[in-house]
Amino acid sequence: MLKEIGLKQIMSNSNLHKLTRAELADIYEKLVLYYEQHQGLTSELLSTQVKGYRKLKSGLSLQIQPFSTEKELATSTLPTADNKQNLIWFHNAKSNILKSIFYHLRNAAAHADIERVAGNPIWYHIEHRYKGQLKLFCQMKKTDFWCFVDTAKNLKKKQ
Repeated sequence: MLKEIGLKQIMSNSNLHKLTRAELADIYEKLVLYYEQHQGLTSELLSTQVKGYRKLKSGLSLQIQPFSTEKELATSTLPTADNKQNLIWFHNAKSNILKSIFYHLRNAAAHADIERVAGNPIWYHIEHRYKGQLKLFCQMKKTDFWCFVDTAKNLKKKQ
């Protein structure tokens, strides 16, 4: 009986943000594995300078705000997490908008910083910090988030 109670407690503590099994699988596969399998995206030619980037942003009503330094991000006034707008604010650590977003999303996934907010529609809130320093702030509708992830992976420069 005690073992059963302990197991239930461990399981509930390991998924504090109430993500479904399918969501956990997608997060691992589409964020963590994608980043790892592509050697930290060093060979990926992800670019915002290709056809489709503006269409993706406007189609999702997505505000993407890169900051060149961590200090700029830290001193900015973050938008309210109000489930009214899709947005990604982040430190442009890789000097490439899409690579930086995927880098921070991978780290947020690895550190369990993705929170599922129930409602209609379901939203994701992501606030990733490392050593107390904000790296990424994101809120997006669940369906828009996965649309962004899947589409952005294909926004590549031609060689």
